[in-house]
Amino acid sequence: MFLGNSEKKGISGGVLGMDLDDRFAQISFWLPGEQKPETLSAEAGEEEYMIPAVLCRRTDRDVWTYGREALETAERGEGVLVERLLSRALLREQVEAAGEIFEAASLLALFIKRSLSLLGGSVSSSGRGSGRGLTRGPIGLEKADFFMFTFEKVDRQALEMVERIAMLLSLPPEKVSCQSRAESFFYYNVNQPEELWRHQCLICDFGGRTLRTRMFEANRHTRPVTVVVSEEEHPELEREIAAGTEYGPQGTVRENAAQENAAQGNVIQEDAAQGNTARGPAGSGLAEDMDDTFLALFGELSEGRIIDTVYLIGDGFEGDWYPKTLSVMCVNRRVFRGNNLYSKGACYGGGYMAGQKKRQNAGYILPSKASGRSGGEEYVYLGGDMLKMNLGLEAEKRGEEVYFSLLDAEMNWFDARGECDFMLDQDHAFSLRLSPVSGKKGRQIVVTLSGVPSRPPGATRIHLTVSCPDAETVKLQMEDKGFGDFYPSSGLVWEESFSLTDVLNEKR
Repeated sequence: MFLGNSEKKGISGGVLGMDLDDRFAQISFWLPGEQKPETLSAEAGEEEYMIPAVLCRRTDRDVWTYGREALETAERGEGVLVERLLSRALLREQVEAAGEIFEAASLLALFIKRSLSLLGGSVSSSGRGSGRGLTRGPIGLEKADFFMFTFEKVDRQALEMVERIAMLLSLPPEKVSCQSRAESFFYYNVNQPEELWRHQCLICDFGGRTLRTRMFEANRHTRPVTVVVSEEEHPELEREIAAGTEYGPQGTVRENAAQENAAQGNVIQEDAAQGNTARGPAGSGLAEDMDDTFLALFGELSEGRIIDTVYLIGDGFEGDWYPKTLSVMCVNRRVFRGNNLYSKGACYGGGYMAGQKKRQNAGYILPSKASGRSGGEEYVYLGGDMLKMNLGLEAEKRGEEVYFSLLDAEMNWFDARGECDFMLDQDHAFSLRLSPVSGKKGRQIVVTLSGVPSRPPGATRIHLTVSCPDAETVKLQMEDKGFGDFYPSSGLVWEESFSLTDVLNEKR
């Protein structure tokens, strides 16, 4: 109830993208007609893009502050700091602050709302970080075409949390969604010049304690071209983030020293977002050890691959502790450093979703490749939790064979669901068509229902529901709906499951 009411002002339309973890949030926005998204600064006229993901409830009055102001309020001993908002919301925790209990999801929604108030370009009279909502500016929250969150990973728990956040912010659920950082990498990449991702493309993310890498690879031997982003954690490259410095002071991101020495300008500072100063290793023996470890890791990752572009993301890359690695990276590659790739990728993904839902591109200047096409080729992103096949019902309509899509590749298995009604034939059987995107030959699956009540041909309507209990299994549920008042429903329900791997490996 403390979220308040936003004034519904601002330009209608636009896509919001928010990258969020337990330390920081970052917001990008994409206006209709613009070529690309922009990233929101937490301070007017500054390149301070990283918003500490914290709230603070003042002890002297019922006022919440967020971000940098929340840290300052808590440091002065004037309030209770609430951290780990995302993790707590995912776990559906109850949080105590200044003697009261709050739902973690409500606190996260409050943080999101206060952060988005920066889009108004001004602050309320009560000071920075205590805005009451979007008052003016490029996008009104309620009028946005789509709001896309991006997290380290997405599962059913994350989807349910986002649905709860949408409700708390009074947003239509069909206009809010989430995608993984790997998927945001995909959307960001296919909206860049193709020479940057013609072969492999690598993210080195040092926003946490250990290095995480993401490798973008396209299989151009399939139609459509399939793209995977392989992810790997590297515990051998670890840094210390001392207590009390998790959201440490932010200074201007400076150019890498290697950029000054890079032959042919291969290292480029682009979209450089505000990041924390690196903690500890610079100028020490530890820094050299870390550089050697990083260099060895990069050698392993690049062996046998043509990597066109490397993105260095996270405050762990602040400072000059990795000169040897950079000098190798710069050879025949483009290297970028910054932090706003994920939030911009969320905007691109949200723009695509908005266009899909409206069956048009919603006024955004989307290169054809953003909707899965580039240079005449279609691209399909296949995440680890995504279906790698299309499934549909084969039926007859007015004497012609038709295909009704039920499940599509690119759906997350935990979010995959399809439904349709059809008239059962006299054999009490129907056919499904399974088409893998890997290029393997498709398969026909014939399902026969037993015990169907005796009725004339075409007098039994079946309601079919298709879902996936896991990434490898498809579950079918068939319900007898009868045929109006002439043949009432028998109430019979049939269930059947099959393994995708087993079906595709069947010998014909």
